[in-house]
Amino acid sequence: MVGITEQTYPIACKGGLDLTTNTQELLQKPGWATRLVNFEPSTDGGYRRINGYIPLGSGRTPGTELTRIKGITWVDNKALVVCHEDAVYFSYDLVNFIQINVAMDLAGANSGGMDFTEVTAATKLPRTSSYHYDFQLFRQGTGITLMGTSEGTSPFWFQITGTTLADSTYYYKELSLTSGTLTGATHSEKFKDQFVIAGMDDAPAEIYYSDILNPDDFEGANAGAIGFNDVVMGLKMFRESLYVFCRNSIHKVDGLSSGSPQRIPVTTKIGCIDGNSIQELAGDLVFLAPDGLRTLAATSRIGDVNIASLSATVASKLRIINRNIESYDVRSETIKNKAQYRLFFKGKVGETVGAYSIIMYMSTNTQGSIAPEFSELTGFEIASIDNGFYKGKERTITGDRSGNIWFHDEGNDFNGSLIYFLYETPFFAINDPGFRKNIHKVTTYLKIEGDASFNLALKYDYDSRAAYQPAPYPVGPLIAPALYGTSVYTNNNISYGTEKSPVVDTLTEGSGKTVALRIYPSGQQCDPFSLQGFDISYVQSGRI
Repeated sequence: MVGITEQTYPIACKGGLDLTTNTQELLQKPGWATRLVNFEPSTDGGYRRINGYIPLGSGRTPGTELTRIKGITWVDNKALVVCHEDAVYFSYDLVNFIQINVAMDLAGANSGGMDFTEVTAATKLPRTSSYHYDFQLFRQGTGITLMGTSEGTSPFWFQITGTTLADSTYYYKELSLTSGTLTGATHSEKFKDQFVIAGMDDAPAEIYYSDILNPDDFEGANAGAIGFNDVVMGLKMFRESLYVFCRNSIHKVDGLSSGSPQRIPVTTKIGCIDGNSIQELAGDLVFLAPDGLRTLAATSRIGDVNIASLSATVASKLRIINRNIESYDVRSETIKNKAQYRLFFKGKVGETVGAYSIIMYMSTNTQGSIAPEFSELTGFEIASIDNGFYKGKERTITGDRSGNIWFHDEGNDFNGSLIYFLYETPFFAINDPGFRKNIHKVTTYLKIEGDASFNLALKYDYDSRAAYQPAPYPVGPLIAPALYGTSVYTNNNISYGTEKSPVVDTLTEGSGKTVALRIYPSGQQCDPFSLQGFDISYVQSGRI
């Protein structure tokens, strides 16, 4: 007899954010999300509430200017470079910095470099027109060699040998041509033993490449330039070839070090609209095209590549941004240990467009093939970002528009402020959308990394006013479990006998033909947790 037996409808949290699929199709995708804010597709399955950010030291190092961090990068697993206002700073310990953009006569008195005292006292070379920096690391001898480019000013080269600021020898110079200028080089790439730059003010459709083993020399025997019939937007080395991303086309350059480079068109049908979006993820290149995110991947044919679209499920949002891309600062980075791509949009100074950020993670779908999952981020202001290794540990570091430096994806809050999060399923029908269901219980499957609590809300029949919409149900607090080998017996913030993967039953009320679940903060401090899935216990009624 219909309506008597209680049944269970299982939901696995998988698929990510979907802003594009129509309402009818979403009825069959209950584990996906129509809102997924400050969750990330977890490498352990489900959706994980993200980490936040914590300050580097005092949070404003180096300098005291309340202006943007224009560039930041890890250097060779042991140092950090920060470009702030008109200065380039260097640090080994992330606490003490030295400004290294100083005047040096490397062909004369300073041909052997300068020591710490000399650099500190030297005349500074202000980089007042710089905006956003791109960096490339070279390994030459025992020292650190770094090349930097920024629109509005000349590329620079510096080399440092030593282990502390006090015992190091410093070399610094800004790059130019005997006849001509390299001013405004916006994009750069290291190609084997050469330095490649693009985006110069007076040559927007050209790339310049340096001499072999002399990345600061653009007029040597093996240096030169290559022209394109399209504005160059970005550069990336991939599978032993240099790829040049233009506004309306993509090209591959082979034989750069031979003195006779070949320019090979990859496609003239699509290009890249912002070079700051180009990153390597899971062995492929990801970039922002006019129609959304695409990947440039090697195919089975030797020397061939495939260009595929990735962002169909969030295309509606990206299209709005892409139409106004000139108004945005775009930043991107990959977090290697999570195989994640993070893309940040922020309106340029003076622009009224808002901010938007997304996470992309390549996941295995139910058919066994690899597909992207997306979520949204909020609460981050990213002026500069870099992911790398510092003393053997992967860390992502960011700078904002107020001169603050942060460790990204660390800590449980936003420097003391609670992290807002939201997960909302599509409205789903629980089998037949014509029958009403009385939902008695929601069982939530979780993985917790500390203390967790949130609200669970049920919304019936597309949040109709004609349907009873119950008040949200509190879940938690769930107490962090004591783990053998890591927990301290006297710690009052852990609990013995609790579970790392709790299963929580919530008794519910209300009924409808369709229902959606919503997870959002309870207003209490919350450590990261993962939503694995739900069981919906219900009794089916009639067609009323």
